[in-house]
Amino acid sequence: MNEQKRSNNRTLWISVLICAGVALLISAVVTIALQIPGFLSRRQRPVPEIVGLSVAEAEEVVEPYRFVILPAGEDPSDFDEGVILSQNPEPGESIRPGGIIRVVLSSGRPMIQVPQLAGLELVQATESLQSAGLFVSDVVSKYDTLPEDLVIGTDPEAGTTVEKGNKVELFVSLGPNLVEVPKVTGRKLSTVRKTIEEKGFVVGDITYRVTGEYYQGTVMKQTPKAGEMAPKGSQIDLVVAEVLR
Repeated sequence: MNEQKRSNNRTLWISVLICAGVALLISAVVTIALQIPGFLSRRQRPVPEIVGLSVAEAEEVVEPYRFVILPAGEDPSDFDEGVILSQNPEPGESIRPGGIIRVVLSSGRPMIQVPQLAGLELVQATESLQSAGLFVSDVVSKYDTLPEDLVIGTDPEAGTTVEKGNKVELFVSLGPNLVEVPKVTGRKLSTVRKTIEEKGFVVGDITYRVTGEYYQGTVMKQTPKAGEMAPKGSQIDLVVAEVLR
């Protein structure tokens, strides 16, 4: 009877020990299973390519990895303002979630002044613009006192601050606008002024000379002579008769 009782006790203890072992095993498995997500979440991840994106766009890209975008400076460039120029760590390098990616942002195109080009030949002016980081948008020819094919000016004007890469319009001289000089000799000074101005000239120096060949106040001589070609806007000098009293 005692032997039977001892056998039953032994069986009971074995069952208890087995149950305890199973419980411990289940507990260990559960514990490991619960730690796996945390382990995986701390695992290093490769850094994605974010150069060429805005900060907002880059934050969307790195959000699944829980990386942090941290601006670390600005540099001028041909990219729009705020675009990422470089990143550290570089694409493909691995960091843990929550890690920082430092980025350098574009401050936009550098600002430069339009150079002084007046008086240069067209080829020289174009080369000067390109050396400054600017380009020719159009060439407009105009009459001017400067010789033909020389640059008169620019739009924007010389000294204006613009973005690098902008286009500049060039104004190039056609030379003087030559107009035929009208004949005003033999006419009264009071009437020739209007004629001279209507033809696009201005009255220049007036010299009075005593003579008996012309009436008082009559134009005796003009320079340049009638029929010659002269730049529009230039002056016509006159010699006017004065009678000795």
